[in-house]
Amino acid sequence: MKKAVLLITFLCFFISTVNVNAEVVVELNYPKITTAEYEDGKFKIEGTGTGQIQVVLFDLNNNPLYMTTVLATEGEYSVTLPAIEGIKEGNYKAKVADYNGENVNTKIINVKLSS
Repeated sequence: MKKAVLLITFLCFFISTVNVNAEVVVELNYPKITTAEYEDGKFKIEGTGTGQIQVVLFDLNNNPLYMTTVLATEGEYSVTLPAIEGIKEGNYKAKVADYNGENVNTKIINVKLSS
């Protein structure tokens, strides 16, 4: 009987002193923009992610200018938007997100027009 009580006491002490802070690291492949640029009158956005990715371009006043969905292949995506009329010099914002609109990543595209 004494051995059982001693064993239970030892186990309780051991359990209470052991730090069981096991962290589970889950690598999620949220959409990210790796490059975003304006060349030859078109915006090109590339990055990493999985599945369908929403891509939204915002104008100088932070209003949505163009939106599309692209499918990532082998963990990467690339989209070149069609030419958009009325583009002026300044900072445009590109945002990407999961198809459900979560996990947003943003990149600023500085547009400089050649004369």
